[in-house]
Amino acid sequence: MRRGPATAKLNLAMVVGPRREDGMHEVATVLQRVDLADRVALEPAAALSVEGFDDTIVRGALESLAAAAGVSPRWRVRLTKRIPASAGLGGGSSDAATALRLANATLPEPLRRDGSTSSPRPRAPTFRSSSSRGPSWRVGTVRRCGRWRCRRTTGSCSCSRAGP
Repeated sequence: MRRGPATAKLNLAMVVGPRREDGMHEVATVLQRVDLADRVALEPAAALSVEGFDDTIVRGALESLAAAAGVSPRWRVRLTKRIPASAGLGGGSSDAATALRLANATLPEPLRRDGSTSSPRPRAPTFRSSSSRGPSWRVGTVRRCGRWRCRRTTGSCSCSRAGP
C-alpha cells in the first residue's frame, strides 16, 4: 500500500485572464501551503474504488491516468479527510494530485509530466509559497524579482511598482 499527504493550500492572489480559443482562461495565482492535510492510501485492486469520501475528482483523475497509460483503472483509494469539503482549501484537487502520484508509481511504465513514458515518475505539486501561471498544473516556487511585492516563476516580470 502506498500512502501520502494531500496538503491544503490557500490562494493568496489570483488573476483570471481572458477566455482562450479552447474556452479556458489563463490563470495566474500565488499559493500558500497550510499545515492541514488529508491522507491518501492507494493499493492495487480488481476495480477502481474510492472510499472514505465520495470524491469524483479523484475517481476522474485516476480514470484519466489509466486511459493515458493504456491500462484499466484498478486501484483502491482510501481518503482520510481532514480538510473540510467546499472550504476553498484545495482539498479535492490535492487529493487527486496525490492519488495520481501514488497510482502512477504502480504503473509498469510510469507517465512523465508531459504524458510520455520511460522516465522518472512525475511529482505532484508541493505547496510552500508557490505560483502557477497558465491553463493548469504548472507550479513553481515563488521568487522575488527585486521589485516591490512582485513574485514570478520564470521570465521577466510585469509588475509596475519599483520598490526598495
